[in-house]
Amino acid sequence: MEAGRSLVLAGPEPAILDMAVAGGAGLAVWRRPADPQLAAALRGGPPVADLRLAGAPAVLGRDLDDRTRERIGPALRADMQALLRRFAILSGAAELELRLEAVTGDACWKFHRDMVRLRLLTTYDGPATEYVTARHAERALQQQRDYRGPLRRLRPFDVALFRGARDAGGDAVVHRSPPIAGSGRTRLLFCLTDPGRV
Repeated sequence: MEAGRSLVLAGPEPAILDMAVAGGAGLAVWRRPADPQLAAALRGGPPVADLRLAGAPAVLGRDLDDRTRERIGPALRADMQALLRRFAILSGAAELELRLEAVTGDACWKFHRDMVRLRLLTTYDGPATEYVTARHAERALQQQRDYRGPLRRLRPFDVALFRGARDAGGDAVVHRSPPIAGSGRTRLLFCLTDPGRV
């Protein structure tokens, strides 16, 4: 584990996310098992659903239902709603951003620190987010695709709560989306953001 705000916490219970906010960890990972209903719904491949919304949490919840009712199944919609409610409580922000994206290329493949206050990520299908510990952060940022040092990977269905640079500064955990261009694979990524704008 790393010291200070670059600390990474992981555990099987959702309370790990609350501990990260209270304790100032750079990253908390709720290592939850795949939901059988949700996994079955995604077995035929991720839905073609790209969605970007912004607004008050209550408005986001209504918009999420309205915009996805005909496009995704109830199990996935219910899980996203549950994560939205939890993130709204954790962040306490008046406005949030929501994104559901089927990724087939190398979006966000560069190692980076998020320029936000808080960000929650979960990958429902395909390769999940990769990150490095504080010891290797600067090398990963400098070397990018040439980086061959230690790399940690989240698993599908993990819920990761990152503290961004607006909150943790240079201690924010360095991470990236796994490069998948040309692999024929698709990632179904759900993202919630507290941008932390003044």
